[in-house]
Amino acid sequence: MIFSHIGAKNILDSKTIRRFLEEPDIPGYSRVKLVMDRNFSTRENINRLFQSLVKFLMSTKMSLVYIREELDAIDDTFRSFE
Repeated sequence: MIFSHIGAKNILDSKTIRRFLEEPDIPGYSRVKLVMDRNFSTRENINRLFQSLVKFLMSTKMSLVYIREELDAIDDTFRSFE
């Protein structure tokens, strides 16, 4: 099942994750997977998602320093399609 949530226009995408993770679980849906655009890709959001053990897929800019640092560490095992 796909669930879409459209937040208020005045809430930044980077703040939406915190609010989402503070909400109680949706009854009947124990395995939530999030798909997000690059506006969500702050270091804080990524750390919160890992800590909450929520599975997620997120696009991001490769030029962000914290992303580049993590990818450089696994560069030998990372498969690129460029």
